[in-house]
Amino acid sequence: MKTKLLSLFFVSSFCIFAQNPIPNPGFETWSGGSPTAWTCNNIPSVATPVSQSNSSHSGNSAARLEAVSMFSLALAPTLFLTNQVSVNQDYPSFSFYFKGSLNSGDVLQAVFALENNGSPTGVGSVSISTANSSVYTYTSVPILYTGSNSTDAMLNFVIGSNNASVTIGTYVILDDINVATSVGLDENTNEPSLSIGQVYPNPVEETGLIPFSLSKPSKVSLELFSMDGKKIMDVLQTELRAGKYKVELDASQLSEGVYLCKLSAEGQVVYSKILVD
Repeated sequence: MKTKLLSLFFVSSFCIFAQNPIPNPGFETWSGGSPTAWTCNNIPSVATPVSQSNSSHSGNSAARLEAVSMFSLALAPTLFLTNQVSVNQDYPSFSFYFKGSLNSGDVLQAVFALENNGSPTGVGSVSISTANSSVYTYTSVPILYTGSNSTDAMLNFVIGSNNASVTIGTYVILDDINVATSVGLDENTNEPSLSIGQVYPNPVEETGLIPFSLSKPSKVSLELFSMDGKKIMDVLQTELRAGKYKVELDASQLSEGVYLCKLSAEGQVVYSKILVD
């Protein structure tokens, strides 16, 4: 593996935003033990893996997903939109805030799937294995498209495990879901400071350039993962000043397929998908 930092310069991004298509994105309204417009796997009087939390990122409430005991077995939480939402464009990414405590082997999985009148057009997915219990982390997930002109979308969250079973007590708190409509690097009106762009070229054959930008000095971690959450390599671990960067990725030893590039800095995490050919 070899990486090379190629450039540094200051930039500003031009972004265009439209209305967020996700209903009740901050989990502010609840009914019957579930957030309005969302469905969960709560079993009344038996188990409540999804509950309302007042430890919110913004507003008054958030959604707590926790693996709970049911008849001495672990019941993993699931939360998904009750109905598909109508969309009128192909979004570049979706984002959310989270905090919590994930035990070893447990993962938060988020999937945003789009389709055109029943035919799949794109999907954005991420598996998160670490969470801070006291501070919210912002995460932006790119959407990979196999079609176009999306008309409907569905979003779901679940805590799963790489072990035989999820650990009772493992949990995350979710808040402020957003779908990016920006054509620039900045993908969220609340968190424009950290961004990662599309690798060039894509697909990558031998080497590719991964662009990203920082708004302030920060420790930077750039890692490559397989789509099943296995870490492949550290691309970059260093401290950088504010600015725009491009990092060279040596993909000559990588197998063909899709990979997830994870950028951590400024207390945030953003992702970009890389196709190796």
